[in-house]
Amino acid sequence: MSDSRLRGLIDRIRRLYADRADINKDISEVFTEGKALGYDTKIMRQLLKRMGMKAEDRDAADEMLERYEADVGIAGSATPHVDMAPPPKREAFTAPPNASSEDRLRAIISQVLTMRAERVEMTQTIGLELKKARAAGFDPRKITEACMWLERCDKHGRDQMLASEELFQIYREIGDGPKPEVKVEGDSKLVAMFAGDQQQVEKKAPTLKQRQVSDAIAYAQISRKMRGLK
Repeated sequence: MSDSRLRGLIDRIRRLYADRADINKDISEVFTEGKALGYDTKIMRQLLKRMGMKAEDRDAADEMLERYEADVGIAGSATPHVDMAPPPKREAFTAPPNASSEDRLRAIISQVLTMRAERVEMTQTIGLELKKARAAGFDPRKITEACMWLERCDKHGRDQMLASEELFQIYREIGDGPKPEVKVEGDSKLVAMFAGDQQQVEKKAPTLKQRQVSDAIAYAQISRKMRGLK
C-alpha cells in the first residue's frame, strides 16, 4: 500500500460526497420553489415515492392501505392500476414560458426525480470507491470517517477541529493517564492506521478509546498532508 493511493481514494470520495451534498441542496431548493407556488411538499414527496414504484407494488400498497382503512373504520377509495407492464423510462419535462400551474408542478417533480436518480447513482459510486479501497487493503469505515472529518475541517476550520482533538486528548489523559507515543513515523504509520483488519491480525485489538485517538491523529495528519503542511 502507498500513501499516495490512500490520498487519491480519499480525494475522489470527498468529491463524490460534495457532489451528493450539492444535489441534496438542489432538491431542497426545488421543494422550496414548489412550496412557494402553493403545493404541499409532503404530498409531492409521497407522489415522488409512488412514481418510483412498480405498478404492481403500487397496487399492493393501495390494497393494503384500503384494507387497513376499512379495519379502522375509514372508507378507502384506492383506484386500481391496469398498467402492469414495466414502466417506460421517464423523460424530463421542462415547463414552457407562461406555463400553467399544472405544468410548473410537473416540471418541478420531473426535476426532483432527475436529481434523486443522480443522488442514488452518486451513492452507488461512493460505495464502489469504498469497495476498491477495501480491495487495496484499506478500511472503508476509517476512510469514510476521514472524509467526514475533513468535511468538518472545511466547514468549521482546521484550527478549530485540531483544537477539539487536543481537548479530547487532554480529557482522555485525565481519565486514563498519558500513553507512551508509538515510535513509528512517516507514511508507514499513516497507512497502518487505515489498514483493514487483515493487516492487523498479529496486533492486540485496541480499545474503543484507543481507536478514537488513533483515528483523530490520522485525520489530523491527512489534513496537514492535503494542505501541504508538515
